[in-house]
Amino acid sequence: IVHLGEDFQVGPGPAFHLYLVDHPHVRSGDDFRNADKVDLGRIRAFRGSQVYEIPASADMTRFRSVVVWCKEFKVLITPATLRSAG
Repeated sequence: IVHLGEDFQVGPGPAFHLYLVDHPHVRSGDDFRNADKVDLGRIRAFRGSQVYEIPASADMTRFRSVVVWCKEFKVLITPATLRSAG
């Protein structure tokens, strides 16, 4: 699973989706567009704790970041480096 903590917060906007991304340091739209990615779905809320299931087909050894991306305007909202809960 991917868990966004209680401190997660983004400004409101349309069509925000959460992605797993293979790029370790996504800092621009080009970084995101040029990366291999898996769409985990639309974010459920603009703030607070959320949990997203990772598809069984996703090879988690490849992914380094999670990204909130606006699909409607094709804009990077916020990236974060993945870290293991263990």
